[in-house]
Amino acid sequence: MTKTQKLTRIALLVALATILHTLETTYLPPIFPWARIGLANIITLIAIISFGMKVGVEVAVLRTILSSLVRGTLFSPTFILGLSGGIVSAIVMGIFYKAGKKLFSFIGISIIGAVANNLTQIIVVYFILIKHPGCFYLLPLFLLSSLITGFFNGVVVIYLNKQLNFSGRLTFV
Repeated sequence: MTKTQKLTRIALLVALATILHTLETTYLPPIFPWARIGLANIITLIAIISFGMKVGVEVAVLRTILSSLVRGTLFSPTFILGLSGGIVSAIVMGIFYKAGKKLFSFIGISIIGAVANNLTQIIVVYFILIKHPGCFYLLPLFLLSSLITGFFNGVVVIYLNKQLNFSGRLTFV
């Protein structure tokens, strides 16, 4: 794969993640209060599998910035939460993918990423936004939503991998 092909594929992943994130936050209701499916994390995991953790983090950062620009929420609390959760989630998924290809399925890695995202967001809410310990009462609800959304997103990644064969390389472009 040439450098131009790689850059084109990464740009396509950023665009797909941005579209999914924007559509989800604009049109889909949350599954619980403040809890979304995290469809863009499907693309982040695909980026990690195809190109590594660094590209996965780049996709997460760029889609958060672009989505926030589209929706007019740049530097808002939701932007800060999305950015922090996306970065930590991508790093954690990258670590578990690299360290545990034989130990963890895409579903397991996706669930771990969802848990990391939600834990990060609750910690950011506590230390930066609210500074009230009551926000930790939401932790069981957020962990439950992590299991549900992480499982769903992992199943989608498995299905897409079977259709597009991106394990090791991304072939849909």
